[in-house]
Amino acid sequence: MAPPTTATLGFDEDCRTAVGNLRSTLLGLFRALDADPTRPQEIARRFKLDKSLTWKVSKALQSDDAFSAAAALPGASGVGILLDAMRRGGAPADLLAQARNASDEYERVIEIHTGDRDTMRLILDSLSRDERALEVGRRQAFRGNSGIWGIQCQVRVSADFVAPAASNADRLDLGMLAGCTRVRRLRPIASWPILDVHHLRDDRTANLDQPLYQPWGDASDDGGWILRPFCTETMPALTRREMPYGVRYELGDGPVGRTGEFGWYGGHVRRSAVPRFAGPGDTYGQFEVGISLPTETLLYDLFVHHTLAEALNPKVLHFNRLPEHISRSDPSQRLPIAAKVHDLGRHPAVATPLVEQYDRVIASAMGNVGWDLADFHCLRVVYKYPPLLSTIGLRYELPARTSKGETSDA
Repeated sequence: MAPPTTATLGFDEDCRTAVGNLRSTLLGLFRALDADPTRPQEIARRFKLDKSLTWKVSKALQSDDAFSAAAALPGASGVGILLDAMRRGGAPADLLAQARNASDEYERVIEIHTGDRDTMRLILDSLSRDERALEVGRRQAFRGNSGIWGIQCQVRVSADFVAPAASNADRLDLGMLAGCTRVRRLRPIASWPILDVHHLRDDRTANLDQPLYQPWGDASDDGGWILRPFCTETMPALTRREMPYGVRYELGDGPVGRTGEFGWYGGHVRRSAVPRFAGPGDTYGQFEVGISLPTETLLYDLFVHHTLAEALNPKVLHFNRLPEHISRSDPSQRLPIAAKVHDLGRHPAVATPLVEQYDRVIASAMGNVGWDLADFHCLRVVYKYPPLLSTIGLRYELPARTSKGETSDA
C-alpha cells in the first residue's frame, strides 16, 4: 500500500501536536466533571469503566513527554468508550466534540506516518525518554534472541582498569576482566567463544612472538587467562584455538537447561598499552564491552587509578555493533541509552547482589598483578537487557600534556 500523501510537518511535530491536543481536551473534560485523572480507580468506579482503560488514560495524562503519553494512550475504541461514559456523566457537549475531533486527528497521524498501531508502538518505544518503556522493548528482544541463539546469561560481568604505567609516565596500563553468571543453554550447542587474546602490534598486524598481554591468573592453568578459582564446577571443558591474531578460548558442549548452568571469569592486563595524553588524531580514551550473547543484566565497572582525574567523568555511549566493527566517529552507529554512571568512590565497596563473590574476584585479580583497590575509584554502569551484538562504551577526553609533563584541561 502506498503511503498517504497528506502534507505534514513530520512525525515528531505531528505526533507532539496531536497528542498534546488530545491530552488537553481530555484534561478539560476531567476538570468539567470535577474528576481527578490521577486517581484511575476512582474514575473507574464513578464512570463504570474498566480499570485497565482508566489506568492507561491516567498514565497518558500524567506524562509530560508526548511520546511516552502516546505509548500509554488507549486505542480509538477505548477513547470512544471513555467519552461515552463521560457523556452519560454529564460532560458538556462542546468539550466532548473537541475531544472526539482530537482523537480523530491522532488516528490520522497514526495512519499517515505508520499505517498501524503496532508500527506506531515501535516508533514510540524508540523515541521515548521513558527508560521503563525502552526496557520493555529490550526485555522482549532478550527473550526472542535467547530462543534464536539457544543460549543466555543472567549477568554479563565486565571490569576495565586503567593506571599509570610504572615504566613510562606518558603511558597507561590497562586491564580487562570479563565473565558471565548462570550461562544456560536452551538447546544443544557444540561450542561458544568466551575470550579472545589478541597479540597485535600498534598497526593491528599479528605479533604472535611477543604477546602484549599478561594474564590475571596462574599461568600454569589455561595460560592464566581463565580465573579457575571463581569459575563454577559445572563449567564445560575449554578448547584453546589458535587464531591469526592470537588465541581464542571456546566452551565445549554441555547439558541443556538448569543442570548445565555455569559461570566463568577471565581476562588480561596490558602494560604501557596506550598514551595518557592527547596527540594528533588521538583525543579521547574509550573502554568498551561487547554483548555477544543474550544478557539479562550488564554489570560494567571502570576502575580508575586515583592519579588519573581526567578519566573520572566519562560519557556513556552505545553502539549498534560489536567493538571490532565500530567506526567511533560515525553517529549513525549510536543507540539511545539511559544508563547512568555511578561513582562508588575511592577504595570502593564493590560487592553487589547481582554477582556472588564479585568483590573477591576483583581483589584476587588486582592482587595477582600488583594493584591495590585502595588506589582506585570505581565507576559503575548497570544496564538491564543490553541489546545483543551491541557495545556499551565509556569515553573521556584525553588531557593535553604541558611542557613540564603535567596534565592540562586546555
